Amino acid sequence: MQGVRRYSVPRQVWRVFYPIIVYLAAQALAEMAIAVKAFMGPLARRGFIAAPAEVWTIINEGMNDFLRMTLPALAIAALVSLPLLGMYLSNDREDRMKAGAAPWPFHGGVAALAIVLGAAACLLGNALISLSGIGEVSNSFINVETMLFSSNIFVEIAIVGVLIPIVEELIYRGLAFRRMRDSISFVPAALITALLFALVHGNIVQGLYAFGTGILLAYVYERSGSLAAPILLHMTANICSVLFTEITSLQNLFVNRAFFFGSMAAAAVLIVVCILVIESTHILRQKRGLER
Repeated sequence: MQGVRRYSVPRQVWRVFYPIIVYLAAQALAEMAIAVKAFMGPLARRGFIAAPAEVWTIINEGMNDFLRMTLPALAIAALVSLPLLGMYLSNDREDRMKAGAAPWPFHGGVAALAIVLGAAACLLGNALISLSGIGEVSNSFINVETMLFSSNIFVEIAIVGVLIPIVEELIYRGLAFRRMRDSISFVPAALITALLFALVHGNIVQGLYAFGTGILLAYVYERSGSLAAPILLHMTANICSVLFTEITSLQNLFVNRAFFFGSMAAAAVLIVVCILVIESTHILRQKRGLER
């Protein structure tokens, strides 16, 4: 884009990947630390003396402890990464300002619609996964569910619903997508960052959900001009996932087939209506010269 500093292809690729690497490295270190604690715990409780017959019991106890501690470890990794990611984002903005690149026009209406889109995307995505049945045969997805939803509901909302969406949006939309948009058009930038977002989730179920949601997140960022919009969408989707998983009365509603398919259709309609409203508003603002 005009006014934005140009980088060589290898440098541009590195600029997209290194924030992801920083976050994954923080996660890996945190998980290594809790793995040592989790598997040393059962041994310590036995005075570091275990009979051969107890090996599998110790392994099972260690694995259960590991899954229980993984969510706090993810929170630590996110909190450690957050200042660095904020610094990268701030540096990018300063570089664009020095280069004379115009900031994206802000549109608060898209940020408001992002909340509706987040709830609808969560409902539709989970319904499609439920219909496909792939969640029931993916062991890695089952392990992730156990890890994410084995804490107090308020802890899950704080970490899964608030903290992790902020960090992931800084990485995948604020840095990776925005850096790609400095040199390529929206569609390839959205597809590539959505694919990266899907791959880091590590299983087919979350990967498919993350890919579709990643495209929607990039879209609302593009149309709103503010990182607040995809953060709100991501938070809403994750909080809804926590509520649907933890509140039995909500789960019971979807046992009724009419309610299940009705809510699925309503979610799809809401997504389409929100996008049409966003697009029509964007066209009107273009005509008025408020957007490029």
